[in-house]
Amino acid sequence: VKAGVRLRGLDVGEVRTPLQEPAEDHLKQLAQIIERGQALLAEGAAR
Repeated sequence: VKAGVRLRGLDVGEVRTPLQEPAEDHLKQLAQIIERGQALLAEGAAR
């Protein structure tokens, strides 16, 4: 969740142990998911 919020531009700090930050490839996938979700929301709002 924190990684997703950071991708949106908010500084929410680091995760606490025992959790770990996601790998770079996972961050790229998450960014794509967020972008697609926002595109779908924009399409729905335009209707």
